[in-house]
This record gives sequence, C-alpha cells and structure tokens, in this order.
Amino acid sequence: MKIYQFESLESTNSYLKDHINDYQNLDVVFTFNQTNGHGRTNRVWSSNKDSLTFSILFKDEFLYENYQSLSLISAVAVFKVLQKRISNLQIKWPNDLLVNDKKICGILLESRISSHMEGLILGIGVNINNDSFESNLNATSLYLETGIKEDINSLLFEIIESILLCIDKLKNGSSDHINIINEYNYLYRKNAYAVIND
Repeated sequence: MKIYQFESLESTNSYLKDHINDYQNLDVVFTFNQTNGHGRTNRVWSSNKDSLTFSILFKDEFLYENYQSLSLISAVAVFKVLQKRISNLQIKWPNDLLVNDKKICGILLESRISSHMEGLILGIGVNINNDSFESNLNATSLYLETGIKEDINSLLFEIIESILLCIDKLKNGSSDHINIINEYNYLYRKNAYAVIND
C-alpha cells in the first residue's frame, strides 16, 4: 500500500478511474482540495484543506465478488473511528454518516470495468476541521461537534487501518458490521423512498 498525496484534484475517485493501471491494490490517493467531487446520483462533494478526502483502489478478487458489502464495511470502519470522538453518530444506509441529522461523512464505491473488472474504487470524504458550511448544506464536522482540531493525516491512517481490519474480518467470515449497522441505523423506523430507473 502506498499513499499518493496531491495538492488539488477534481475528484480522487475519477483520478483513480482514469489512471487505474498506474496504481496497485490498496494504493490510496489523497488530496487537500477536491474541486469537482461527486457522490451518489451525481451529488456534489467538494472539499478543502479542512476536510479529509481520499480514495482507495482495490484489485482483489474476493472484494469483486463481495462488492455489495464494501460500502457497508467502510461505513462501519469510519464509524468506529469517529465514534471515539463524538456521540449521536448514525449510519444512513448505504453510504453516509450523520450526527444529529447532519452529514459528516460520505462514501462512494465505483468500479472500472472494460472486458473484465479492473478495480473497485472506494471514495471517502469526512468533514474534519471545517468551521462552517454553506447554508444549503445540511452538514457538520468533527470540529463543530467537539471544538477540537484534529490532525487530518493521523485520521487518514486511522481510517485506512480500520477499513483493512474490517475487510479482514469479512474475509474470515465475520458479519459484525451488520450488527453495528442495525444498532446505529439512521433509517430505522423512518419512511424511506427509492427511485428506480426503468
């Protein structure tokens, strides 16, 4: 595993998709400024030096076959790190973490497929030291919740380690992540709506 740091990228996920043959399994691309990031259904996820924005490349046959679990496992992995610092943290299936109904983390899993699967790209954005957000964003940060500034590089390493540990547990047959998702499920007993394209 190697971590590649960039001052600015349009999107860490898009960068890895475009350069997938230049990187190996578990390589990480990290940027201080993401200028044109995206989430599910093309929602915008931009970030700055106060946010943690990175993507991990997986070239792993086991995860290709179990990709449905990767977003959930990653949400649990980030949850475990953030829960040490804040309370009222919940997981909004399949890819968001919320604090008191405000988004603090977004996760996006994408793939690169040609004639075969070339890789899975897991993008993670966490609001760390942000002291404010635009009024149209229902978001919060670790700093706004705790009043404490965090070392972003340290959190990067901690989250990566947590993700790898959760993946190892999955490979060994564990389903502990399901129990955590069920216990801290933001959507539990809420009305949920799905948009299904024809």
